[in-house]
Amino acid sequence: MTRAALTFLLVAAVAPHGAAPAAELAPASRELRADLRTVERSIDRSFGDTRMVLIGNTRGGYLQGFGAVFTLEVNVVPMANVSPFKPSYTEQELRQLNQRKRDRIPELEELAAGILVTEAGKLGAIPEGENIALIISLFHFTWEYAGDLPAQVVIQAPRRTLLDRQADRINEQELTKRLMVRRF
Repeated sequence: MTRAALTFLLVAAVAPHGAAPAAELAPASRELRADLRTVERSIDRSFGDTRMVLIGNTRGGYLQGFGAVFTLEVNVVPMANVSPFKPSYTEQELRQLNQRKRDRIPELEELAAGILVTEAGKLGAIPEGENIALIISLFHFTWEYAGDLPAQVVIQAPRRTLLDRQADRINEQELTKRLMVRRF
């Protein structure tokens, strides 16, 4: 038996049964990957003119039959961490921080809805019947009171709805009705 044949048998024996062999990306997959990267960078830039801070970079993925999903982490009220110069916060400061974060969440949801509408046109590889979703994790320091704050805000809509809003075929109020927004 040749070395190549032995290698093939070994790989075949170890490979999971029913697993498809790795293949080169199809042109549609390359387009989708490029679209996702373009939108990732655009979402990152969307936070440049806000009072909120994006932590890390946005990451996008595609779920067959569902659509595009982008994950990001945001600090809705940036403030200094504890340090030798500011070793702690008073109870009142912590309550104020919590209230400011609760007050800022609707602003984040409005920004996220605008991002979905703006970016829908850039995702040409996503079928119009599938969704575009943002999963936004909210940053909290371990020492702050976050018990009544959500850990995540998830906002999604069918791409067709977002394109309709982009083209002014539906108004802002109709978009709001069609958006699915959940706080976890």
